[in-house]
Amino acid sequence: MRNPRRNRRDAIRILACTTVVLAAASVAAAQGSGFYLGLGLPFESLSVTYDKTVDNTDPGTVVPPPRAGQAFQQIDSTRGWQSGTGAVAGYHLPLSDGRLFLRTELDFVRFRGGVGGRLEGVGESAGRNELGEVWPDPWELRRRHAYGLSLRFGGSPGALRELGASLYLLAAVQRVVGDVVVDFTGCLSPTPCGGEGLTSGRDSREVEQIAWGIGAGLETTLVGRLRLAAEVRYTIHAEDSWVADFSEVKVTVPTTIGAEGLALQLRLLIHL
Repeated sequence: MRNPRRNRRDAIRILACTTVVLAAASVAAAQGSGFYLGLGLPFESLSVTYDKTVDNTDPGTVVPPPRAGQAFQQIDSTRGWQSGTGAVAGYHLPLSDGRLFLRTELDFVRFRGGVGGRLEGVGESAGRNELGEVWPDPWELRRRHAYGLSLRFGGSPGALRELGASLYLLAAVQRVVGDVVVDFTGCLSPTPCGGEGLTSGRDSREVEQIAWGIGAGLETTLVGRLRLAAEVRYTIHAEDSWVADFSEVKVTVPTTIGAEGLALQLRLLIHL
């Protein structure tokens, strides 16, 4: 289940990002400086790895032999598409008489959907769903939102300058907030269920991951101060790990989730 304190922190962070955007807009309007605002539409091919272990090595475990004293592990990887909508606020600094530029940017993205798979299950029973086994459960990573900071360095070489277009490289860091959702069906009793009397339910755990990204983009002028950009970005999410402790049966379940993605993002920017 989602942590209420984290939900409040998320609301505060979103409010802080909104405040920065409004402050940037007001300063830019007053000074006519290099500030800009924008909207983004990311489309990302996301690869997610889900690593789950059921550890029955506690000497006091009630898991029956032969599973007692063993640890079962399974790693599942899957790929899927995720889209979203985003908002940016940045500053454009011209360099070398305007031939080059450096930008620093704050961004916020709200994601839609999720990417998930299904464990095959590991154990000694036919259904791999007895106590102490890795059950064949479906799982999903549902990223909710991300916010972060990025730098862009580029320019308008050759004919691109005459066309009002520019190329740039980018580096970014984001904090990604989401949920790992697992639908489970298995035996919670040390007495074998034998396929009957299984318990079903859903477990949801909030995760936070730091994501590092690099990429490149092409930007062109539409009209006046309005510009259109297309970016390609490769991102690696740092792994997030946790341990579920089922003390009543003396079983622990360490779990790790990681992700990496390749995204295409369309951006509409207005320089203030």
